[in-house]
Amino acid sequence: MSKKDENENERECKLVFVGESSVGKTSLIIQYIKNIFEGGNILTVGADKFSKELTLEDSTKIDLVIWDTAGQERFRSLNTIFLKGANIVLMVYDITNKQSFEELRNFWYQMVVEKVNGKFILGIAGNKSDLYESSQVTLEEGQNYAKSVNAIFSETTAINLNSIQELINSLVREYNEKILKIQKKKKEEDKSKTLINEKFEKKKKCCNNSNK
Repeated sequence: MSKKDENENERECKLVFVGESSVGKTSLIIQYIKNIFEGGNILTVGADKFSKELTLEDSTKIDLVIWDTAGQERFRSLNTIFLKGANIVLMVYDITNKQSFEELRNFWYQMVVEKVNGKFILGIAGNKSDLYESSQVTLEEGQNYAKSVNAIFSETTAINLNSIQELINSLVREYNEKILKIQKKKKEEDKSKTLINEKFEKKKKCCNNSNK
């Protein structure tokens, strides 16, 4: 947990996008960060870093750092570097490309589970929902797979902000809830230790008085 996370009202959060090339990861991120739609295939070489500050409903401030990783096979070994320490991983597939969904299930999920060192929040985006008439992956397939791996799921489009904003905000809220539970548990443990120490000191004092 970082120094910011020790402050109950301020947190850092690392979000990593993964998935095949041309599924629209970069377009989703640009829409989320800048509220701009950039069409076409935007090629990511290695990885790109973005940031955004959020304020949640409980006034918690989130310093969100987003890593956009490359989907091409020649860059896959680099992705393991960026996955380390991720708080949230968002796996993206293209609903008009069945192969991108199969690769997500057969390769990307296994890589994420193996390379993220620690517990993390998992999300899945079935992207390009605006091309639903050309879909090769049904909404039910995406939902069922997400349920099987305990992931938060949504179909998304980079054409407008709503879908990706709602999905990322849901993931960040889930992350915040996890941190709150950790903090609550730590407080309870600290309180328990304090009570035990107070009882020990009281007993020790009583024993010293009785020996006088």
